[in-house]
Amino acid sequence: MIKWIIFDLGGVYFTRGSRIAIGQLIKEFPEMLPETINYIVYGRIGRDYRKGLHTKKEFWKKAQETTSIKFNTQKFASIWHDSYKVKKGVERIVKKLSKKYDLAIISGTTRERVKFLDEKYDFKKYFKERIFTYNVNANKKSRKIYRVALKRLKAKPSECLFIDDYPWHAKYAQSLGIKTILFKNAEQLKKDLKKHGVKI
Repeated sequence: MIKWIIFDLGGVYFTRGSRIAIGQLIKEFPEMLPETINYIVYGRIGRDYRKGLHTKKEFWKKAQETTSIKFNTQKFASIWHDSYKVKKGVERIVKKLSKKYDLAIISGTTRERVKFLDEKYDFKKYFKERIFTYNVNANKKSRKIYRVALKRLKAKPSECLFIDDYPWHAKYAQSLGIKTILFKNAEQLKKDLKKHGVKI
């Protein structure tokens, strides 16, 4: 029986903000090479930032060091964070589920982005437990974050259902016995939840 339903954020509850942000950042910072912008968002420093290995100050210092051009890091961050928009269909599902089930988050993100998005959308109230990569120093391509989640939730893998939009993240959760749904859209999510016996 499913006791915990675990949601990813970017790509499931929110849009894939980083992917959307790249295009906007290239327009807003034409003096910077697109490759540099892409590296700041998706490269090693970005990955380490999401894993909690850099503070906000350290990350932006390293980001600035990737180019000889001085750029407005606050503006860059604002565009990046604001590219994450709530998927209304998913929000409605989450709101209904939160009245019947225990909900949790497993997400690869940064402390600053979570703060920004919660102040804007007040989303954390639906989730009893929140496991972020920056708190466990591991990304979602590691079994560690799923083991931490199971310990925090005090649940057996078979009692958990994890919803993510990337198959390789689902693969790591499945390797521990956690049930998964590969997210595509809200309508498909409703159907797949019902297949797992979840009542919306």
